[in-house]
Amino acid sequence: MLTLNVDEVRAALWAVARAAFPGARWPRFELQIIPEENSKRHGDWSVGHGPFARIRVYNLSRAFPRIVKTGCHELAHHGDHARRGTTGHDREFYAVYKRLLEAAHEQGVIDLGRINDEIEERDLKALETACGPLVWTPVAAKRGFVVRVGRGYEARFVLARLGFTLSKVEGCWVAVADDEGAAQSLRDLAVSAGALEVRVLPAADYEVVPRYFVIVDAASVGARGCELRELGFTVRPGVGWFCRMPAMDAVARAHELSGRGFSVHTAGRLAEGAVGGGAGAGEPRRGFPRPSGRRR
Repeated sequence: MLTLNVDEVRAALWAVARAAFPGARWPRFELQIIPEENSKRHGDWSVGHGPFARIRVYNLSRAFPRIVKTGCHELAHHGDHARRGTTGHDREFYAVYKRLLEAAHEQGVIDLGRINDEIEERDLKALETACGPLVWTPVAAKRGFVVRVGRGYEARFVLARLGFTLSKVEGCWVAVADDEGAAQSLRDLAVSAGALEVRVLPAADYEVVPRYFVIVDAASVGARGCELRELGFTVRPGVGWFCRMPAMDAVARAHELSGRGFSVHTAGRLAEGAVGGGAGAGEPRRGFPRPSGRRR
């Protein structure tokens, strides 16, 4: 995957489910990639919100493979519930989860060698206790090149025709090329169309880096606006002071500014109301009863 756009992540999760359980037909689910930090969980799976179960993924300040692994965890709850009408962190759940993770690694969706935060290590330890260790081999380096456009609004129609995809959570456009020559040609076409901050990177070095807005309440700024301007912040009526940066840096910056007496929070976008990456339905499974209740 090149982005955390909902459609791309959902398609990847369906591909993993098919590879892990050939021939199985799972019910539809709604997917939300939510650019918010949650100190208690990386994601959740629940039902009772509409016609489909819902998978939500939080904490985009983590490395990309760990974000996708959370999607696999919640997908395991979804598949487990479809198989037996209930789900929980028991042996049956971990058996489904194990097959999904191994399939995701084999397909190159995630790299199990890069899963290493406290919640995830605890999660994998419970899996191994229930079902034994994961079976996987180190992944080969990705081939090809990625062309990344940092500022492409003025060239957006040309970029779309050239095969670029808008990564909403990163605020950039990305495209892939088989070799460096083709990548440089894409770069030149993007630049000639007015795109800015255009880079060519080996696919093996490319990382999806979600971005947050750090938003400071104007009422807490007073006469200290110069401090924020020095940090690259801009002020807008009705929004406050804001600056967009990689999610990991945004969380650190918000913590720093809070310690300096500012009222601050992070968000995936500036629009008022709930923020999120969007949602959509997956594939149907005929005859599956609409569930009720909630599981993590």
